[in-house]
Amino acid sequence: MGHGEVGRLASSSVVRPFPRILTDLRRMAFAGAATELVREVTPAREPDERVFRTVERFLELLDAPGEAREEGLLLFQVRLLSLAGFAPALSTCGRCGKRAAEGQAALFDPASGSVVCRACGGGSLKLSGGARARMANAVGSGWDSVESRWPARELSDVRSVVAGLLEHHLGRRLLGGDLVSQVEELAGGPDGAAPGTRGS
Repeated sequence: MGHGEVGRLASSSVVRPFPRILTDLRRMAFAGAATELVREVTPAREPDERVFRTVERFLELLDAPGEAREEGLLLFQVRLLSLAGFAPALSTCGRCGKRAAEGQAALFDPASGSVVCRACGGGSLKLSGGARARMANAVGSGWDSVESRWPARELSDVRSVVAGLLEHHLGRRLLGGDLVSQVEELAGGPDGAAPGTRGS
């Protein structure tokens, strides 16, 4: 099949539904942002078992009882970027190799995909120590561990770094991020319940 040709699906069946996602506007926004990213960073017709399992796990988390939170989406995005070969370098300066102090804030440069020490000019985004640790965990297989709500500062830091990485590697903003922001705004922030939900 040549480039640009459309494949033909002969048949399909639902192996595992995720019904709770379809009852909640926030869950739908998160799922949409996740699938958009998968489409953009995975090569066409080159199945990757790790990506499939990661997406499946994210949908499991999104479909679980309780509140859907943006933290889970951000961790999924970091993990997927890592699987696609765009893992952020968070422990050493991407220019001189100097190790960043553990637990301390660092400056992150989306263009180089790494923290950059002040001696090398720093990066455009400040990443708190807590946010840096959360992203470092998400690069590996423990990405799906969201035990509690993050402090607002850490959530904002990770959101900014993920958006910067995506825009740099893809050359544009993804629509899913804007949709998530709009839904969160309508919901009155991460603590609110999105309008139009029908329970969880």
